[in-house]
Amino acid sequence: MTTKQFDHGFSFHSGFGYFIFLGGVVLFLLALAARLGRRPVLMNLAVPLLLVVQILLAWAGSGTPAVGTLHPLNAFLILGLVGSLTFRAWQGASRPTASAAMPGT
Repeated sequence: MTTKQFDHGFSFHSGFGYFIFLGGVVLFLLALAARLGRRPVLMNLAVPLLLVVQILLAWAGSGTPAVGTLHPLNAFLILGLVGSLTFRAWQGASRPTASAAMPGT
């Protein structure tokens, strides 16, 4: 297998990774604009920061395989963080509001 064939197979992977990074930046900006509070905004800031680390690990991993092993581990950290944020948002959206909980208001 030549290097050219290997690079061609991962062009979608790397392009999709940059697309996910842009999504992480948009996620943070939306959390900032929504004024969710300090903790949720900082958790949303961690997403693009971990995605930057992910890109750097991919670049460094192409030359140093030992560093490349950290790339999928970081992906699981990102998955866990985004899953936690999604769960918290879903849980918050399913709670009844104070006005809906009080009959007659």
